[in-house]
Amino acid sequence: MRRKTTSDKIRLRCRVKPQPADNKALQWYTDAKNLIQELYAENWQLFVDILASTSPRQSVKRNWRQSAALVAAYVDRKLNPDRFADLLAKCMPAHLDNVVRSLQGKPLSGPKVSRFAQNLKRKP
Repeated sequence: MRRKTTSDKIRLRCRVKPQPADNKALQWYTDAKNLIQELYAENWQLFVDILASTSPRQSVKRNWRQSAALVAAYVDRKLNPDRFADLLAKCMPAHLDNVVRSLQGKPLSGPKVSRFAQNLKRKP
């Protein structure tokens, strides 16, 4: 007979049935990587690094939009340097160091940020 775990005991107290596993979540990194590669072609790794750099303390939607704007402005920086500078100035101070490291092709610092980027770049 299986021994009851703490989560089993909590469910019994709350009379909550365990939820079936959502296997779609297991494919999130692969699906995200495929989409990023499709959208950003040769700049996909830059997008991943900037996405990871700007991920702490903001929603996924805002993170994606900010990263997309930064990559687009970076690619077009020779045509419109003011836009790129304005977007960099709007980065959170906590994000800015890693955004600059991304643009320089340097490794990201911080365990959350670097692991997030590594997971998105990982080969399936």
